[in-house]
Amino acid sequence: QLEKEVKAAAKSKNYTTAAQKSIQLAELQINAKAYSKAIPYFEQAIKYYKSAGDIKATYESYKLLASTYKSQKNYSKSISSLQECYQLALTFHEPTLSIESLELTGQVQMLARQFKEAITTWDKLLVLAIESKNDALHQQSYQQLAACYDALGNKTKGNAYRELSNQMAETQKADLKEKERIANLTKDVAKAKKEIAAAN
Repeated sequence: QLEKEVKAAAKSKNYTTAAQKSIQLAELQINAKAYSKAIPYFEQAIKYYKSAGDIKATYESYKLLASTYKSQKNYSKSISSLQECYQLALTFHEPTLSIESLELTGQVQMLARQFKEAITTWDKLLVLAIESKNDALHQQSYQQLAACYDALGNKTKGNAYRELSNQMAETQKADLKEKERIANLTKDVAKAKKEIAAAN
């Protein structure tokens, strides 16, 4: 039934509906762990979303396709799909999605043991983390770079990035303690003011 609905929607140039129903068909195959059968439906959805001019939905469909390839351990095609995601994120100037697609790419590159390529990806993420003041991503980039250099046998760089990650964790702990101290101090001042007001 869904197959017929996809064809009917596409015939009437209702590409968004055709794409949405293609995704539904793909998800039915994913639920049955029939990953190979799901792939053509995701590709079909991407084609229809492109025809509809929906860049965000095209991005999400490529991400689902990448995840499906990853489940099959077809890492090269997963990475290729995620690179499409990254280019789309750049097209509609969405920094959050640029970061997301690069993170996913870095993770798959590491699974594929493409550590040199992963270093390039995590270096990009490190720059984005510093620019956007994203401490969690900043620290994660250090950790992943340490893991990549360890895997390549470069213990010196691995240890250097691990030390940077540890230093950052210590700084964050110190910052948190300072924030708690200021919050408690503010409460104490407010309480004292109330007590003075009540006494008067």
